[in-house]
Amino acid sequence: MVAKAAGRRGGAGKETAAIGPRAVDRAAAILLSFSFGQPSLSLAQLAQAARLPKPSAYRIVSSLVTNGLVRQAEDGRYEPGFRLFELGAIVQSRLVLAQVVAETVQTLAEETGETVLVTQVDWTSHEVVVVAKVDSRHPVGVLSPLGRRSHIAMGCLGKAALAGLPPEQAGSLLTDLPLTRYTERTITARRALRREIEATRQRGYALDQEEYLVGVSGAASWLHLGDPRPVGALGVVGPSQRLSAERLAQIGERVAALARALSFERPATAGA
Repeated sequence: MVAKAAGRRGGAGKETAAIGPRAVDRAAAILLSFSFGQPSLSLAQLAQAARLPKPSAYRIVSSLVTNGLVRQAEDGRYEPGFRLFELGAIVQSRLVLAQVVAETVQTLAEETGETVLVTQVDWTSHEVVVVAKVDSRHPVGVLSPLGRRSHIAMGCLGKAALAGLPPEQAGSLLTDLPLTRYTERTITARRALRREIEATRQRGYALDQEEYLVGVSGAASWLHLGDPRPVGALGVVGPSQRLSAERLAQIGERVAALARALSFERPATAGA
């Protein structure tokens, strides 16, 4: 058995030597074609999304299937493989933010009964990613999968992250951010968004009353872990019918207090 393993390692070494950056980029393009909106894709769709000839896409997908990174469903379409789930679990376990907020997330979920979300900010792409959550205890709640990405300007969690920036940085960023209308209440005017971010900074938490999703409201506050820029945000979201303006304000105050307690540094404090 030892000799056989050594032989396989030698063969793998020859294959590795032949793999260049282009092959890795192509494999990555295939994997990154999947999303929450498109979790299952045909070979033709994968080839189109990755901008690859269909025969090349087939060879790469076949290799990814062999290695457990992609799986082929019964209908012939392709989906992310279980090996990616394992790798994702490793990533989540290594996220400092998810570890820091774990107890607080549970506490907030028990107190409010609503869905509690923690997002981490990717300041390079100007997106927020859900890294921790506890679902609502109610039969009707808000679902937001771990790993979901959204634009930083949208919703209470994104607005909270922007409000946690030093004012000059927030002002500069807001100049270039694309603003997309998702509902009739979405703020798409830059001047209005600037006022909203400043109001958020003053009160210590962001509010979202059906600005991102119809029928969904929430409150969130920013988190600092030793950096002037927020590392993420902590928030509570739920059906608007359960979250009146008064209830949202109460939740917002509680979220802000917990966020302050968690943060190592909070330069953009309420009332500053």
